[in-house]
Amino acid sequence: LPSGLPSERPQDHKIELEPGAQPTVRTQWRLTQPELHELRNQLDYLLAKGLIRPSTSPFAAPILFTPNKDADFACQAVFEALKTLLMSPSVLRIADPERPFEVITDASDNAIEAVLMQDFGNGLQPIVYESKKMQY
Repeated sequence: LPSGLPSERPQDHKIELEPGAQPTVRTQWRLTQPELHELRNQLDYLLAKGLIRPSTSPFAAPILFTPNKDADFACQAVFEALKTLLMSPSVLRIADPERPFEVITDASDNAIEAVLMQDFGNGLQPIVYESKKMQY
């Protein structure tokens, strides 16, 4: 794993909340003692490496453990609710053909991502997001 967060890039991605938006209340999934121990170990490791930092966000995602091919447990944040919110009209903007477009891409060993963005006067905002997992 790399040490630390990536360097700053020309664009900062942020999620603009609707005025007065409140965190949704969801039932927390209970973790077994071994799962909780593994979660703490992984979080401590990632914090120590500088790959994550403590969050101050009132919005949170529950943690879900899923077995991987080797029957070990891998920590995976639940992202479906966030994905649904990111695809909502309050986050995605409608393209303005009069404004210039900017495409931001990212690739790793297992995925390719792209975001089509436009500046509406308060920084780049996403118009369309696409992600594809690589099949080997």
